[in-house]
Amino acid sequence: MTPTGIFEKGQLLSPKKDGGGKRGRACWTGTTASNFRVRASNGDFGDWYLAAEDPPKERKDKELLKRRLTLVRDKKKALVLEYLETFYYRE
Repeated sequence: MTPTGIFEKGQLLSPKKDGGGKRGRACWTGTTASNFRVRASNGDFGDWYLAAEDPPKERKDKELLKRRLTLVRDKKKALVLEYLETFYYRE
């Protein structure tokens, strides 16, 4: 059996309307995005979630944060990933 994973949908993020533009039309600012968790759906790790190890306690500010991925049973410890679909801005 080939292990497979599923995406558990989380919150949907929507842009906000701000006042009118130059011609009095409403404009959108913000992002259209959704967040989700990844869960194994079968195999030895069925119902386990994708997570990341805790970051090191000491690190330099500009150092790239690298963490190993792991699997956990607790949904609260799972990574919450965000898919950014569209970004609206106004100059």
